[in-house]
Amino acid sequence: MDARTIADAFVYLLSRALVVRQEHIDRKDEGFAYNQVKYNPLGSADFVNPNFDVAYLEGWIAVDDQHPVILDVPQVKGRYYTAQLLDEWGEVIANINERTFPSKPFGKFALCKPGSDVRLRSDTVRIDLHSSKAKLLGRVELKGDPEGAVALQRKFTLTAQGTPKVAPPPEIPMFPNDRLIGAELFDHADALMASALDVSPHAADMQQKVRAAADHIASGAAARREVDSLLREKVIPEFKAFIFTSAMQDHDGWIGGAAGGNYGCNYWLRAAVNHAGIWANTPDEVIYFTTNRDREGRRLDG
Repeated sequence: MDARTIADAFVYLLSRALVVRQEHIDRKDEGFAYNQVKYNPLGSADFVNPNFDVAYLEGWIAVDDQHPVILDVPQVKGRYYTAQLLDEWGEVIANINERTFPSKPFGKFALCKPGSDVRLRSDTVRIDLHSSKAKLLGRVELKGDPEGAVALQRKFTLTAQGTPKVAPPPEIPMFPNDRLIGAELFDHADALMASALDVSPHAADMQQKVRAAADHIASGAAARREVDSLLREKVIPEFKAFIFTSAMQDHDGWIGGAAGGNYGCNYWLRAAVNHAGIWANTPDEVIYFTTNRDREGRRLDG
């Protein structure tokens, strides 16, 4: 099997595995429950891409064919806010705020499994998720009034209608970012891909490549060793180099400005974003810039 196909299949599947890994991590938090908002304390940096000028909230949403979840978004005046919904591959489903939802920037929103037949109140707007789970991230600008921001933060709520059946996330080996999973990722390919719809227009093609790579790896010990060596010696270093050199534009040492949140066919960028800063938002909502070197290429040491 050619090396390029294996590399592309690995990077494609990695983007899903990184979201599953995050779900496993979040489930270990004390007091975790699906369809329950976690209100992050002000100033906490124990969060991906923390911003200290907003009050954060987050939660995992789980729905089924009979049971939606109601998201309540308070009316927020004179300060930035958004309720960001993402799917199980890291794609943004929606941002609820006065810019993207001008006809209903606050109120009740029914988060539904696609194709489900549920009855809703007339004051509730339906939003179809991409699968049976989604991630909620909310942000409310402090704007010199942290107490007011926290009061608004606490008004974002999730309420399940009934008791949705929640499937556990697929089991995968846990791995740190500096030692990515290798050929064993393909042992979990079917479970990872079957557990959540990928809206990428490239999904069918890429998932066939993943299955072909998985079959090759399962064909024998020699094939597994060959693929694992390829991944660890070439593909993973190439992927990490891509994150810091090609995924985003360089501006005198600052990197950023990539079109995150919705990726189309760019599954390399999606995996890079899920690795470097999972739950990225769309560029009409935010632009990310970061750096670890100065304009001459010297690593920052401050």
